[in-house]
Amino acid sequence: RTLEAACCAVRAATMDRWRSASTDCNDVGLSGENGEEGAASPSQGAASPSRPTFSFRPSSPELRKRSLIGKRCSYSEGDIAKVSRQVADLAAPDANAVARATRGAVGLLSAENSHNHRMLMNIGVVRLLLEVVSRFIAQPERHHVCAHAFMALSNLTISDVFRRSVLDTGAFKCAAHALGQSTAVPSMHQYALNLLMNLSATDNLFFNSDIDDTCISAVLAFLVTANEDFATLVIMVMENMLEHDQFACILLETPDAVRTLITACLEHTEPQRHRLNAGYLKILVTLSMKDDAIPLLRRSGVLTVLDRMLCTSDDVVRDLSTKMLTNMTLDGDSATAIINSRIPTNLLHSLQRFVRQPAQSLPEIEQTLNILTNLTRTLNATRTLLEVGFLDALVSLITCKRERILICLAKVMNNIATFDEPRSMLLQSGIRSDFIELSSSDEEMLAYYSGLAAAKLSLPTSSMFASFDVLSAEEAEKKLKDYNDHRKKVIQEIVETEKTYVENLVAICTAFVEPMRKAELLSEEEIGLVFSNVDELMEMHCSFLASLQNKVRSTSEEEVAVGEVFLALTNCLTTYEKYVSNYDQSIIVLSAHLDRPKFSEFVERQQTTMKCQKLETLLINPIQRIPRYALLLRDLVKHMPQSHADATKVTLALERVLDIMNFLEEQKAKMEALRKLASIRENLEGLGESLVNNLREFVSETDLAVWEEHGARLNDRVYWLFLFNDLLVYAKKKPSGKYSVKLKFDLIDIKCLDVDGNNAVVLKKDEKFTFCFAEPVVKRQWVKLVKDTKFRLQKEWYRRKASSTGAAV
Repeated sequence: RTLEAACCAVRAATMDRWRSASTDCNDVGLSGENGEEGAASPSQGAASPSRPTFSFRPSSPELRKRSLIGKRCSYSEGDIAKVSRQVADLAAPDANAVARATRGAVGLLSAENSHNHRMLMNIGVVRLLLEVVSRFIAQPERHHVCAHAFMALSNLTISDVFRRSVLDTGAFKCAAHALGQSTAVPSMHQYALNLLMNLSATDNLFFNSDIDDTCISAVLAFLVTANEDFATLVIMVMENMLEHDQFACILLETPDAVRTLITACLEHTEPQRHRLNAGYLKILVTLSMKDDAIPLLRRSGVLTVLDRMLCTSDDVVRDLSTKMLTNMTLDGDSATAIINSRIPTNLLHSLQRFVRQPAQSLPEIEQTLNILTNLTRTLNATRTLLEVGFLDALVSLITCKRERILICLAKVMNNIATFDEPRSMLLQSGIRSDFIELSSSDEEMLAYYSGLAAAKLSLPTSSMFASFDVLSAEEAEKKLKDYNDHRKKVIQEIVETEKTYVENLVAICTAFVEPMRKAELLSEEEIGLVFSNVDELMEMHCSFLASLQNKVRSTSEEEVAVGEVFLALTNCLTTYEKYVSNYDQSIIVLSAHLDRPKFSEFVERQQTTMKCQKLETLLINPIQRIPRYALLLRDLVKHMPQSHADATKVTLALERVLDIMNFLEEQKAKMEALRKLASIRENLEGLGESLVNNLREFVSETDLAVWEEHGARLNDRVYWLFLFNDLLVYAKKKPSGKYSVKLKFDLIDIKCLDVDGNNAVVLKKDEKFTFCFAEPVVKRQWVKLVKDTKFRLQKEWYRRKASSTGAAV
C-alpha cells in the first residue's frame, strides 16, 4: 500500500510538472560530497559475460551511511515518500531541479540491492530519466544532466534482472543517438557507452526491441571520430552484439554501416592503434562467416584493409587478417580479386619471414597456407601464384618440423599437383620424395595428406614424353619398346594379383564363414562383426576378374586396354566403406574368440585343410587391395605415352581410385570418432543427453590441477575437462574409473579467457568458472584449442544456416 501511494504521488507530481526545488539532495545519497559530480574510470568495462560492469557509488563514508538505500531490504513510509519526491523532480520544469534530481538518481541506483531497484522501476524512474535525456539532448550546456541520467541507467543495468525492462523502454536507441551529438561533453559519451555495453549483454538482445539500422549506423559513425578509449568501448559493445545473429543481418542490410567500419580500419593503421584494428577485424571476421556478406565486404573495399593489415608488425592483427582472407577465398569472385591484388605478395613475404624466422606466429602461417589451398583450386590462379614466386617458398617449408604446418603444406601441394604444368615444376624441385617419406609418419593426418600429395605428384606430365621428339628414330623406337614391355608386365601383374585376391575372398567365404555358421561357433551378429560384407566383395571382384581376363584375351598385348574395366570397378568400390570402417572392430572380436580353444582349433584345422593363408592375413587383404590398385595404375600411367588409346581412361581411373581412398579414410576416421564418443559416453555419468551423434566430434581431454593450501600439487588426476566440437564437459573421476559430470557448456554460449598463472576462466552469461591447469603452457594450449573449436563451430553454423535458406555455400 505504501508503494502504491508513492506511485500515485509521483504520477500526480509529474502531471503538475512542478515541485518545490528546495529538496535537500544529500538526504538521499548523492554521488559525491556536497552533491558534486563523481568520476568513473573510462577504462572500466561493461556488464557483458567477458568484462566488468559499470557502477557508481557514493564516495563519502558518511553519505554512504546516510543513504536511504544502504543495505536495508525494507523502507518506512517516510523513506519512500522522500524517494518519490526526489524521483518526481526529474519531471520538474526547472532545469536546476532536474539536474539535482538526476544526480540524486545516481546515488539511489548505486546500491546493488534488487529491492531498492525494483521499487524505483515501479515508480517509473527509467521513463523519467529517458525523458530528461530527450529534453536536454539538444542543449549542449545541459549535457552534463544527460550524462548523469545515463550514469543512473548504467547502474540500474549492472544486473541482468532489469536489463530487459530498460531495453524495452527504448534506452538503447536513446543512448546510441546521444553518441551523434558532436558537441557533447565527454562524460555524456562515456556514460552513454556504459549503458550500451550493459544493454548489449542482454539475452535475446534483438527480441521485441527497437534496435535497428539507425542505431547501428549511429554507433559506427561515432567509432570513426572517437578517441582510442571511446573506440575501445564501442568495439566492446559490438563484440557483445556479435553474439546475436540478428546483428550481422542488420549490418548486411546497412551497407553504409559496413563501409563506415572499413573506413575506420583504413584510418587507424598506425602501430599504436593495433588494439583497435584487432577489434575491427574481429567484427569483420564474424561477418565474413556469412556467405552472403562476402560480396558486400569485397565491394566495400575490405581487401584494401586486409592488404594493409598484412603489412603490420602486430601478430594478432595479421592472424585475424589471414582468418578473414581464408573465408573470403571461398567465394569465387573474391578469390579472383585477391589474386589480382597485392595480397599474394604480402602472403609470400609472410612465408619467407617464417622460413627465415621459424618462431613466427604459427596460426598466421597456417591460415596463409589455408588461403593458398583455397586459391589453388583453379589453374589460372595457381599459375599466377607460382609466377609471383610461391614455389620456392613452399618448397622451403618442407624442412619445417611443425606437423600442422606440414599438413597444410601437403594440402596446398595436393591442389597444385592437380594441374599438369604446375606438377612438372614441382617434380623438378624434388619435393615428391619428401612427401613419400612423410607419408610414413606416425602422425595420422600428416601421413594421409602427404600420401595424397605424393600420389598426385606421381601422375604423368606432358613433359615426360616430350623427350621423344628430340631422339633419333632408333632411340625413340627403343624407348617406346621399353615402355610397352613394362606396361605388359604391369597388366600381367594386375591380372595375376586380382586372381589371387579373388581366391582369398572365396576362401574366407567357403572355408570360414559358412562352416562357422553351420557349426554355430559364432552367432549371426558375431559373423557380421568379424566378416562384415566380404560376400559382396567376393561377387564384385569375381565379375571384375572375368571382365579383366576377357579384355586381355580379346586384344593384342600392344593394344590391350584396361582403363574401361577399371572405370567400371571404381563405380562399385564404395562397397568397401562398410568393410574398412568395421575392420578394427572385426579384429578385436576375432582376437577374443581365438582365445577360446574350440574356436582356435577349428580355425587352424580349416587353414590346414583348405591350404589357405591365416584368417587374420585373409581379412587384411581387402584393406590393402585399393592402395595396391593405386600403385599398379600409377606404374601403368607412368609407362604409357599420352598418344595411347587407353591413356585417358587409365589416368581417370587412377584419379578415381585415389578419391575413393580418400573417401574410405574419411569414413574410417568418422567411425573411429563415433567409437571414441561411445567409449567416453559409457564412462560419463550425469550428462543428461546423448553424446553420440553424426555431427559431434571428440577434440581433446586433460586433467586439472588440485593444489593443497601450502602450494603443493596433488597428483590424483581427479578433475577432468573433455572438449568436443560443440561441447565442453567438466567432470570428476570416481574410484571406479567412471566420471561424474559436474558442469557442461555449449561452446556457442561461452567465452574462454587466459588469465594469470595456471588459471583459465570460462564465462557463460553472468557466470564465471575458473579452472586450474597443471602448467601455464597446457593452459595456453587449451584456451587456444577452445577458441579455435568455437570459431569452427560458428563458421559451420553459418554455413548450415545459409544452406537451409537456399543461399550459395
